[in-house]
Amino acid sequence: MSTYTRDAVSTAITDAADLVCEELNGGERDSDLLSVVVNAALTLLDNPNVSFREIIEECYSIEEKELRSWWSKWS
Repeated sequence: MSTYTRDAVSTAITDAADLVCEELNGGERDSDLLSVVVNAALTLLDNPNVSFREIIEECYSIEEKELRSWWSKWS
């Protein structure tokens, strides 16, 4: 079984998100969503019991409600 450092996992997840967004010609909405997924994955790596709200507050320094509003603007 391989063991990876947090930095290696972070680089792989971030590079994967960038690759997918570029290859699928993702716009800002897709990029934002992938960014939230990357941040959630890395935060869960450090704290498996963290909530979505806590991830948003820690990674974006905003309230969950504000982040959710990003997607309501796309409708």
